[in-house]
Amino acid sequence: MTSAESYTRNTSLMPSTAAVSLSKNSAFSSPLEKNEDDIKQFKLLKKVLRVINHQIKFGQNFFSELIKRFTQVFTEKYSMEQSVNSSFIEPQARKSFLLRDPILLLADDSSPIKTKSRSMNMTVITDCSLTALDPQIILQKAIAEIKEFRKIIIALLTELIDCTLAVNWTPEVKRLLFEIANSVLFGINDQLHNSLMKLISAALGEKQEELIRKVALMKKMSPKEFEIHSNFQMEGESHPYLTVVEAFNMNRQHLTPEDKFRTMCATKTEIIKAIDSYWNFKDPNKTRSELELSADDLLPLYIYIISRSNVSRLLYDLYFIEEFLDTHSLNFTEDSYYFTTINAAVDYIISLSM
Repeated sequence: MTSAESYTRNTSLMPSTAAVSLSKNSAFSSPLEKNEDDIKQFKLLKKVLRVINHQIKFGQNFFSELIKRFTQVFTEKYSMEQSVNSSFIEPQARKSFLLRDPILLLADDSSPIKTKSRSMNMTVITDCSLTALDPQIILQKAIAEIKEFRKIIIALLTELIDCTLAVNWTPEVKRLLFEIANSVLFGINDQLHNSLMKLISAALGEKQEELIRKVALMKKMSPKEFEIHSNFQMEGESHPYLTVVEAFNMNRQHLTPEDKFRTMCATKTEIIKAIDSYWNFKDPNKTRSELELSADDLLPLYIYIISRSNVSRLLYDLYFIEEFLDTHSLNFTEDSYYFTTINAAVDYIISLSM
C-alpha cells in the first residue's frame, strides 16, 4: 500500500512524439470484442445499477442504513484517535472506540443477504494494540477499513444482482460495480469523505503546505517564464487558460474518486478548446500540425494551470484518487496518462527551489 509520507506516482512521461489526441487503437484503449447480447446486457445492467445507486443514496433501505452506520462509527473512531495528544491512547479512551469497529463482519457460513435480519452491532476485527498516534499508521488503518467495508458492499450488491439478472461478470462489468460501490460509499453524504480527508491532511499536511507556498510564489509568473511553447503562450490574453483553471477547480465539488479523476483529466479537452479559440481569432490559418501538443508541451502547461488554481487540498485529492480508484482506470486508460502528467506537474512545483 502507498505510504502517505512518501506519496508520489510514477511520473515518467510518454515520449515527446505522443500527441494529446491519442488514437482509439492505442495501448490505452484495448477494445474488447463484444457480441450484441453482451452489449444489451451491459446497457441493462447500467440502468439497474443506476436505479440501485439512486435508491441507496436517497432512500431508506438496508444498504443506506448500513453505510450510514459505518460512516458514523468510522467518524467517531478516527475523530477520537486524532484528538488524543499523548503518544499512546489511554486504556479508558481506547475502550470507547475500539469496542466497536467500523467493519461489519460477515460470517463465513452465512449469506450476505441474511445479514439484513441481524443486529447491526459492530465487531472488532483489528489489533486493539495498534494505538500509536503516527498519522501514517492511522491513515493506512483507516483506508484498510474502508476498503474492507467496500468489499462487503460489492459482495452484497453482487448477490442482489445475481438474484435478479444472469450476469456475465466481465472485467468491464466488475469495474462498473466497483464504481457504484464507491458512489454509494462516498456519495450518500460528505461525512465519510471529509473524515478521510482530515486523516490524509494529518499525514500529508506539510507537503500540501509546501505546494501552497510554491504556487503562491508562481502566481505572477507569465506563461513565457514557465517555458511554455510560443504557440501556446496566448500572448496578449489577460488571463490565459482561465476556462481550464475553472474546470480544474471543479474537482473540489466532487466526493467520489471517479468524479474527481474524470474532472481532473477532462482539463485536457479544455486546454485544446482554449488553444483553438485563441488561434481561430488571432490567426485562422494556423495549421493543425503547429498546434499539436506533445508531452513536452503538456507538462509546462499543467504546471502553469496548477499555479493559477485553488490547490488548498490538491495533494489530498490526488492521494484519495490513487487509493480508491480502480486499478484499470488509474493505470491503463488514456486518462491515466493525463493524471500522471498532473502528478508530475505537482511534484515539479514542490521540488522547486524558490
